[in-house]
Amino acid sequence: MKEFIKLFRNVLAPESDWATFIRKIISILVTAGVTATGFSIYYQVYRAPQLGEQPVSTLLAENGDKEDYIRGILETIKQSDSSIRSVWLYSWPDALQIVPVMYVGDSLNPLPGGALVRGDESAIGYWLFGDCVELDRNFVNYACPINGQEDSWGLIVISYEEGRAPTMACHRKIAAAAHRIGLLLYSNVIHIDTITDNKT
Repeated sequence: MKEFIKLFRNVLAPESDWATFIRKIISILVTAGVTATGFSIYYQVYRAPQLGEQPVSTLLAENGDKEDYIRGILETIKQSDSSIRSVWLYSWPDALQIVPVMYVGDSLNPLPGGALVRGDESAIGYWLFGDCVELDRNFVNYACPINGQEDSWGLIVISYEEGRAPTMACHRKIAAAAHRIGLLLYSNVIHIDTITDNKT
């Protein structure tokens, strides 16, 4: 403790000439700058990644404005094709579990049970690469991932009327909407403002 007091006293003590005083001030500023840079790097590399990205349900619970805007996107998907029966948004917090967050259209959950099932393995592979795919179910459907910067955290599942085949144009619109939702949830604030200002 005495050594720290002595060091502190030497930093504040007056100097015999201006050159020594300026060298001391420069040394203090360089030391403070290196310390601040080191702390910033430590926080960004070691602390921030521990927080990671969060599932869709968590992000929407924290921000009502985003929830309203995303519901509008789901409505737009539903209205884009008369053969669409329902549009469901799911949160995907871990490898197998899916949690319904919101829906538009038919209130019958197309993926009941809250989990993916055997046979969905290939779909998971597509989702992790950001691609949409039809799930192996007893109804016509199309499912797209909600991707963050690091991983897939949600799904949009569209179910179609019996005997109605979705068009490629509809598939492209759904994929674009899923990508837009991912940007809204996982991009920085400036990017989000740009997205919400350019409503389709």
